[in-house]
Amino acid sequence: MSKSQLEGMREAIKVHSETPRKALRVAIGSGKGGVGKTTFALSLGISRVKAGEAVLLLDVDPGLPDLNIFLGINPDTHWGHFVKGEKTLAEVVLRNVKGMDFVHGFSGVTDPSWMQGKAAQMLLDGLHTEVPNYDWMILDVGAGLSEPNLVFMTSVDFLVLVVSPELTSLADAYGTLKTALARNPGQKIGVVVNQAETVEQARNVYLNLAKIAAQFLGVRIPLIGWLPRDPEVPRSLARQSPIVSERPESPYAQGIFAIANAIVSLTRGSAKE
Repeated sequence: MSKSQLEGMREAIKVHSETPRKALRVAIGSGKGGVGKTTFALSLGISRVKAGEAVLLLDVDPGLPDLNIFLGINPDTHWGHFVKGEKTLAEVVLRNVKGMDFVHGFSGVTDPSWMQGKAAQMLLDGLHTEVPNYDWMILDVGAGLSEPNLVFMTSVDFLVLVVSPELTSLADAYGTLKTALARNPGQKIGVVVNQAETVEQARNVYLNLAKIAAQFLGVRIPLIGWLPRDPEVPRSLARQSPIVSERPESPYAQGIFAIANAIVSLTRGSAKE
């Protein structure tokens, strides 16, 4: 190899090493509260850390954040400080929380502009430009169809819609799906059935949702996995030691790992610029 060729190779390696990674931005949403969405978001993040990937976990509920409780921390900074111009986004990122980096949410919203989606879009723009070098950015979105929630759910690489076997969860999930696709028909979405007693129950819940989505929306939404009802899951959260960390061999944890692989398969090469 000539000297010029060797110098060219070194330069190419340097450029490649300095190129920021394109994080896979995944929003975790639901039609209603109480379906295990936040537990899922936390577990997904920990599963990616165990796979050797760099994770930024964000609580993006502008009103009722609670991920910090599960993490056992009480941050004094949150992404509201970034949106208000008081701090850079990097300054509100807490480093190495259970192996992940974390951005805290905030409560007590009184400014109407926060509910118009402007703050949500500012945060998404900041994630694109100010905090590179993550493999995954996981956004725990608040329940319901507020404007900020819709911005988060329809401006990412993949939306995970978490449902439970309750009839109200199914109805609210359909409403969320309908509204999200009206906002962004091209948004990639996958369904996770949580708190199922059996695989048959999980399949039936999904098929009911898929049937009405196909009939009334003309779309086919894939099932990317299901998670069993396990009384140890809430107990492990109460210990602030999620079951994915404590018992990675458990059916719940194995379900999380499988779902992560499904998300990668459905989004490979599609991370947004």
